[in-house]
Amino acid sequence: MCIINSDESNTLLPAPTTTSAPKNQIHHPSSMKVLSTYKKISLWLLPPEPILSSLTRTQQQLISLHDSVSNNKLPTFIPHVTLVGGVPISKCCTVEDDVMPLLTSCNDRNGRENNSVNRQEEEEDVDEVAAKNVLMRLACAFRNFGGVDCNFVKERGVFAARNDDGEVQWNQSCISIMERTGSLTKAMELAEQALFTKQSTTTQNESGESSTHNLERHFKPPACEPHYSFVYGNDADLIALLQPSSTSIGSQQLSSGNRSSSANDVSSGGEKRFVLECPPDFTSTEIAVVWTYPSSLEGVEQWREIGRFRLVERGTSKY
Repeated sequence: MCIINSDESNTLLPAPTTTSAPKNQIHHPSSMKVLSTYKKISLWLLPPEPILSSLTRTQQQLISLHDSVSNNKLPTFIPHVTLVGGVPISKCCTVEDDVMPLLTSCNDRNGRENNSVNRQEEEEDVDEVAAKNVLMRLACAFRNFGGVDCNFVKERGVFAARNDDGEVQWNQSCISIMERTGSLTKAMELAEQALFTKQSTTTQNESGESSTHNLERHFKPPACEPHYSFVYGNDADLIALLQPSSTSIGSQQLSSGNRSSSANDVSSGGEKRFVLECPPDFTSTEIAVVWTYPSSLEGVEQWREIGRFRLVERGTSKY
């Protein structure tokens, strides 16, 4: 039995508005129902407690410091490592196979009470129905998978990834690089199979590329590596303030009493300073499936959790 948590009350952030979504959709020839090419889902590996709470405190501290020196308020989000990100719902579902059977079943039940079905409401529910189908599919695929090791490359520290033009990428503006552990690679391969059921990722594709090569597309530029993001959209100067060599008084604004396991206090001239470091290594045993659209810094506050599932049964070993 696949156990998932998809309670609508357990959302990370407010539901996205529908007014800004472009009319870029795929039409099904028989039913005229549509799946959006704009609405995207992501799979997030969640840290366990107490690391989750600790990283949340660090995020809050960084946002507070940034807000004190900038007029741009940074968004909040649940700490995570992205397993697979930014997949259009239309790429991992079809109306005929994934949506219509569920809608037909629901409408048959509703029809016994009310034979009139509001077509507009049906159209608005198509993407949500597809997302719940994806959630169930993933939960079953990952049942008893085991923990995913998230180990960080300490030598690379914390930095802002820049594009070729030198500009900081908003969603890689404060990151630590993660090792490509065996469990991470296996989890990505399984996610590929579960998401893209029409495409085989266990064998070589038509161009002769292996499944491992296919996974590279999930490591987005400019970092092109798995990573953890402390915050989104900060100025690169924020990181410089929190380096061990920095003497800026700006870093003093972060309370040493609220430090997290990714931020330490070091002595500087008899005073303690907040220093940002790589997160501690952890093993994730839970994945959240999240709507991650609009795909912009301004859109982060509209991202919303669809549901989550565990990689191990409660009370069992992580491995």
